[in-house]
Amino acid sequence: MKDKQKSIRVVGIVLIVLSSLTIITSLIGLVYVIDFIAEGISKVEDLSYEGQMLSYAKPIAVISVALGLGFLVAGIFIMYYKNWARILAQAFAVLYLINFWYQAVFIAPYNPFDKGEFGLEQLLGALLWSVPILLLIRFLRKEDVKNHFA
Repeated sequence: MKDKQKSIRVVGIVLIVLSSLTIITSLIGLVYVIDFIAEGISKVEDLSYEGQMLSYAKPIAVISVALGLGFLVAGIFIMYYKNWARILAQAFAVLYLINFWYQAVFIAPYNPFDKGEFGLEQLLGALLWSVPILLLIRFLRKEDVKNHFA
């Protein structure tokens, strides 16, 4: 019984740490893109990769910040065993999976080395990065874990 409480707190701490890193890196990326555009680069539209990168960079950074904030709030309150935080973490995990697979299928092929094709690398990467999120959802849905939340 005590081990489950520790594992729930550890999940909360991991969510806080990873979501904080996501927020920080996404904000840095957003500032970088805004600075890049502010420099007045006008030839970007002529280059397919840079043009695609800039067209997707802002929305991806904003979505990443929003998902990071959701996971941060969920992580903080999971440590206090709040049931709504457990449900919130699951909801944001599903949104993260949708966002991540969208990026893998529709955005990653614009990498100049992929020639605009969805390849095995994107599929393996998406599967690899989906595993921790699926494990989080599975852990938070376990009946003995649910019993610790008020």
